[in-house]
This record gives sequence, C-alpha cells and structure tokens, in this order.
Amino acid sequence: MSLKVIREDSRYLWALCPSHNDVHTPNLCINKTEINGKPKGYGYCYACGYRIDVSPEEIDKMSKRKTICRKTIPIDWKQLNWEYQTRTFISGKYHELEKQWNVHCLFKYGIGYDDESHTFPMRREDGAIIGILRRFPDGRKICIGGSQLGLFMPNKPITQVVVVEGISDAAVATECGFWGIGLPSAAFGEKIVKKFLTLQKHYGIIRIVPDRDEAGEKSKEKLLKELSEWESFGKTVVVNVSPYNDLKEYYLSEGREQTVKLLGG
Repeated sequence: MSLKVIREDSRYLWALCPSHNDVHTPNLCINKTEINGKPKGYGYCYACGYRIDVSPEEIDKMSKRKTICRKTIPIDWKQLNWEYQTRTFISGKYHELEKQWNVHCLFKYGIGYDDESHTFPMRREDGAIIGILRRFPDGRKICIGGSQLGLFMPNKPITQVVVVEGISDAAVATECGFWGIGLPSAAFGEKIVKKFLTLQKHYGIIRIVPDRDEAGEKSKEKLLKELSEWESFGKTVVVNVSPYNDLKEYYLSEGREQTVKLLGG
C-alpha cells in the first residue's frame, strides 16, 4: 500500500490515512523505532482507529524522502480525548474500571478507550489537556508519545481539595464527595497544583493523602513545601491511610463511609 507521508519527527512518520481518505491532515502515526511496546512499522490513525503494519524497509525508504516536512506535529489532545471518550461508551468498556475500583465518577475525569487500554487526560493548571495516560488491563501505565505530564482533575465544581498520587486514588476522593486531584507520579505535579489553586483562588483546607512508600513520603514533603503559603489562609492536612498502602486500598477495604470520615468530610 502506498502511503503519503507529510511530516516526520524524531520518532514518527505522519501520513494521510487511507482508511477515511485523509486529504490534508496526517492522522496516521507510524513508529520509526519500537515505541511504548509497539514495533517499528506499527501505524495507528488517531482519527479513525485504523491500524497498519509497515515493513522496516518501507519505513526506511519513506524516511529518506526529501519532500517530507521534518517537523514535530502538535497533537490536538482535546480532539483525541473526545474520540477516546466516544469509543469507551460505544465499546461498553466505560464501566470496567468503575466496577474494579467501586466508583461511579470516572466520566468526570474524561475516561476513554483506545481499543487496547483505558485513557485518561492529563491537564495543566488552566484545565487544558496536555497529554493522555493509557492504563492497560494488567495495570501497566504508559503515556501517549508527545504527552506532557499534568494533573488528573474532575470536571465538577471545585469543593474540598484532596491531593493524591494517580487517577484511581483521585477518583476515590471524588467518589467520597471531595475534589480529587491526582498527581501523574510521586516525582511530579506539585508546582502545577500550586498554580491551579492560585488560578482558582482556592484557600480552603487542602488534604494530602500520600502513598505509604518512600516515593510517597518525598512527594508529600515537596507538596507541603509548595503549599506552605496556604497556611495563612486555611491549612494543609496530611491524611494517614495506615495500615493500607494508598487511598484506594483503604477505600476498598473499609468502605465509603469510613473513607469520608478519614478525609474529614
């Protein structure tokens, strides 16, 4: 099959998709090397979900073309997330994680499905989507290439803030009536939380629920340092989930009522 490659960056070839007769937008993304567990030559269309395998020889041949515009292609994260959200409702995959985590609020976080994994948008302080996290059935988590790390935040009026690590703990906090913010990892996100709270002019109680491991402890200290100025307006409270490892584990073991009490609701 002849593909019309429009642009190229360091990791991908971007071509017009033959499945839905693209004429302008290169939605078909083809790996130039093995990326995120996908082999060289794996192609996926972000617009229609079309998949294709291209031989390594053909990849090399297309990559050497002098007519290709060799620039990074910005991804329309909002559009891509909308497509994944639509797919999760059509496929019926929407409720899988809700049953597993015993929550009913994942739609507030923009949950989607890409035919292999559940997807969750990551947002910067103003709410704009800057990347998407893929969560596979076996628990593996991988960001889509080109993603920037951001926060998992619900689409609901901001109330009492609970800051945790990851999407599942954030969903638990929201399920319990709070405004669950999930850090993308224990090593990142504290500055975005501060910027978000500043933009929202939110000076109420901020509850931090760290994971019970070394990384969680370090993340807690970094977050407390970033939010130290909030002490003059309200207070920052650290919630201990001992003997459990994280908030989700506490919630699944102790139930919603006890979790609400733990968080101070």
